[in-house]
Amino acid sequence: MNLLEINNLKIFRSDILTEQNSIVENITFSVRPGELFGILGPNGIGKSSIANCICGFIPPLRSSKNYFTWGNEQRRMTGEIFKNGVEISNSEPSNRNIGYVPQNLFLYPHMTVFENITFPLYGKNLKQVEINKIGEKILREFDLSEIKFAYPRQISGGQKQKVAVARAIIKDPEILVLDEPNANLDPIYKSELLPFIKKFLRSQNSCAIVITHDPLEASKYFDKIMIINDKIIHQLDSPNNIYNTPKTPFVAKFFSNIENFIEGTYNSDSNLIQSDSLGTIIIEDETNISTYSRPDIICGIRSESLKIIDLNKNFISGKIIDEFQLSGTNFYRIQINKKNIMVATSRNKRYKINQDVSLKITGIRDHDYYFFSNKITHKVSK
Repeated sequence: MNLLEINNLKIFRSDILTEQNSIVENITFSVRPGELFGILGPNGIGKSSIANCICGFIPPLRSSKNYFTWGNEQRRMTGEIFKNGVEISNSEPSNRNIGYVPQNLFLYPHMTVFENITFPLYGKNLKQVEINKIGEKILREFDLSEIKFAYPRQISGGQKQKVAVARAIIKDPEILVLDEPNANLDPIYKSELLPFIKKFLRSQNSCAIVITHDPLEASKYFDKIMIINDKIIHQLDSPNNIYNTPKTPFVAKFFSNIENFIEGTYNSDSNLIQSDSLGTIIIEDETNISTYSRPDIICGIRSESLKIIDLNKNFISGKIIDEFQLSGTNFYRIQINKKNIMVATSRNKRYKINQDVSLKITGIRDHDYYFFSNKITHKVSK
């Protein structure tokens, strides 16, 4: 059974249900016990609002409750939220057994680190000796024992983040919701936090929903990813499947490391794409591409699937206008007519700015070329 199910969630800035008033629309997904589920997308597109709905902070339409306001907005949701098969859409936040780490952390400034972490336990009718025992264990697990008696104003941003996560975990929630949990952490602890949370989830048979805008973080640690933009889900799948088979140009650019997009018109009779910027592109694989509902095509090509060669009239040619290095790879930006194309090369091959060069496609690996049209994806053989 799914631990969490969201069906047709829509979030509005008020109780006026208009398209202009909506934040996200038709959001549907489920999370199983033990899963680390990521919600990805650019800043300001509704990721945190989805988290707030799960926790119960955005009430259903026509509700008189208001837990938070966003400026002058009193946000409302429609749709269904289930936990273990039981609908909780109308449940109070305190009755959902969901741990929450908000972006701004909300640590109590008048409480010590230990008091902040153990605060949720005081509603469980535990003796003080039991609370102390549980609190000390969490302090050790999060490496916070040395700042046990410090106040939030006395500790670093990364330490505050640890305290907030520890406070959410200490009450053994069935579901953990974390909004940008790695935002204030140093690189070393970043690599430790999410694996630690994943281990905790599996030991407790619980799940976590993590809000992030970092594709690298998501690809390393998450079991499933939901990518949203422009109010809707663009793709929901495992990180590996999304990277290898992006369904939209946005996903290809945002998550799948596809830098080059060439717009053109597909001719099914000649099996060619005619691009105003790059000329004619030959399509080797005819399967499915002729079934597109319109001739407009966007071709996505990875930078490592292109190779710079000496100027050759038989290949597409342009001028190198920029160069930078990253992780042992040289990247060159090449201007072809009015289009800029990014190409990745090894460090042992160097070219000069303003040098005229030609490009050819190389068959480095699978999943290098994609066609997008009406949100349909088609991999092109090499």
